[in-house]
Amino acid sequence: MPSIKLAVRKLGFLRDCELDIPVPGYTIFYGSNISGKTLLGLTMSELLSSSSILTAERLARSLGYKDAIEMALSSLGEIGYDVLDIQHIYSESPENEFYDIVNRTLPTRLGLNGREKLRSYIVLQALSSALLTSYPECSFDMDLSISYDGGEVVRLKGILPLPHPREQDEWLRSVNRVEEIRVSSNKFISVAVLDPYNFGYRAMRIMKGEPLLATDVPFSTKILYKIAERFQNRVLGDIEAIKSYYEPLNRALDLISKTISIPGGADRGVKVSFKEWGLLIRSGDFEKFIELNYFSKGLRSLFSSVMVQFLILAASKMGNLIPVVFLDEPEVSLDTYVLSGLPSILKDLASSGSVVISTHREHLISAIEDCASSGISSKLYEFLWDEKLDNVVREAPFDEETGRFDIERILELLPGAPE
Repeated sequence: MPSIKLAVRKLGFLRDCELDIPVPGYTIFYGSNISGKTLLGLTMSELLSSSSILTAERLARSLGYKDAIEMALSSLGEIGYDVLDIQHIYSESPENEFYDIVNRTLPTRLGLNGREKLRSYIVLQALSSALLTSYPECSFDMDLSISYDGGEVVRLKGILPLPHPREQDEWLRSVNRVEEIRVSSNKFISVAVLDPYNFGYRAMRIMKGEPLLATDVPFSTKILYKIAERFQNRVLGDIEAIKSYYEPLNRALDLISKTISIPGGADRGVKVSFKEWGLLIRSGDFEKFIELNYFSKGLRSLFSSVMVQFLILAASKMGNLIPVVFLDEPEVSLDTYVLSGLPSILKDLASSGSVVISTHREHLISAIEDCASSGISSKLYEFLWDEKLDNVVREAPFDEETGRFDIERILELLPGAPE
């Protein structure tokens, strides 16, 4: 089975780890805080997505050539991307202002040709913008590579430069610390969801018809927001059409229905459905409508998982790309029952691409163990500390007999913990 191979010699405080991410399937990153889970997941996602932006021409056409590149680069500098001509970029015309800047600012010693320089520039800008948004005071010394199905996708070594600043000299000093970069053609569309409270909420508001104003997110997230914007006033802009078209939404609503407890109302049952961009809750002869703006943190977290699957699958079909999603702690504010049903919501994505989840919750691990027992490719990596306080990433073997990953279960170690 094909897989994404991450070989990390150095990434911030992470050292010497190798991971094999199944495609399709689930991968769990499990460990304590400050163990590197989010850092690795975000880096993987941004490298996969940014390295493919110039090769995913079918997706670029679907969004509009100029839109696709402007969207990818809009937060990456102050060079005036609004005047870019995509045909010049693709033909690598020396007369194009942007290409001229790229050509002049990446060191000759890196040995890159025109197209390689353009890909490398976009990768460096996207990754540095994403990491410095989450880790604003950090300088990232890295030595890593990503490969897929035996072929190298990205190789990066050196200190990650700052995002392209207004001052050209500062960028030149910064990029000179890159020792090696190679970016090959690949076929991924990837996104990291680091803010489950707001990702799905923003996406739904965009689909509802509000303008795309998200400027403080990684460029891979902007791609999906742009997909959401394209669905405005079309068949998927009608929430009733979404409900009938997108079965995972109904699975999520069923999970919510079963968590609502009404004293003496068990015989009447509770039904939750979508209506006019909100939730309609019915029980017997009574009903209540909750508008989108009043969604709780838990609902927003749940709908982030629903919306990221919907949007990335739409993008993957547009560009014939492999979808990869990194969900950072999707469990925040979720009811335990709903959390346990999360794999049932994401199963369409896990069957065609890769779902990587960073979590602290063993209820979610148990749900993925059920997936593994049913034959769905699933892996778990523990992010640990050794006796020297170095970070260690270990693949936890899956025991077919017990149906469990071989990990230290925190709940089982705590005195007085519930069984």
